[in-house]
Amino acid sequence: MIAPRSHGADGMRYELYYWPGIPGRGEFVRLALEEGGAEYLDVGNHEKAGGMESIAALLEGDGARPPFALPALKAGGLVVAQVAAILQYLGPRLGLVARDPGAALWTHQLQLTIADAVAEAHDVHHPVGIGAWYRDQKPEAARRAREFREQRIPKFLGYFERVLMRNPKGPRWLVGARLLRRPLAVPAGGGAALCVSADPGGGRGRPAAPGRAGCASRGAAAHRPLPRLAAAAAVQRGRDLPPLPGTRRLSREARPARFTGA
Repeated sequence: MIAPRSHGADGMRYELYYWPGIPGRGEFVRLALEEGGAEYLDVGNHEKAGGMESIAALLEGDGARPPFALPALKAGGLVVAQVAAILQYLGPRLGLVARDPGAALWTHQLQLTIADAVAEAHDVHHPVGIGAWYRDQKPEAARRAREFREQRIPKFLGYFERVLMRNPKGPRWLVGARLLRRPLAVPAGGGAALCVSADPGGGRGRPAAPGRAGCASRGAAAHRPLPRLAAAAAVQRGRDLPPLPGTRRLSREARPARFTGA
């Protein structure tokens, strides 16, 4: 059982609804809540909050604005679903995005692109049917994995590389020139997956530490460990998924430096 946070940075107590025992898309939201110092209850992992019964009640309830799928976030009487929408809502309230509307919208656009990448990565194991078992579609998954490795991953990473290079404030961050409390993208292997910063013209970011070179170096130092999510982190890294034919895990040295922890 995961205990609720006992303090909140913005005075609001949030309720996160996501499946228990796995990080999945809910991890994007957890990390934003954690870094923002928000008071929140991880309902699916908290028996006293109802666990799966509370999740079923939210999804099957008769509310006027029901969520299609999880994660979902409750903030008072408001219910927000979809990762990018939740992060767009939380960002300014927890000081995780720039105050400038244009920079905030650009950050949201990048997060939507990340969501596309996550969806494609998930569907590699389910190319025939989302509801079908992986073991029943292995040949198709192997073909999809090859296309994803050879075409889609380079396209996504190449795009973010261009964004870094074209940032008017320099290629250190995707947005602006200062590091926020934490990027809104999920860390990979203990470091930052992507770096998003606050715009210096009014944002809440802090200047990057001197002597740090690039997103990966700064990200590894900025991401404190989350012991209470340690078990879930092992799942997030894919240890519960069977390897696809022809795939292998990249060594730390072989990973693209700008998109993984150093």
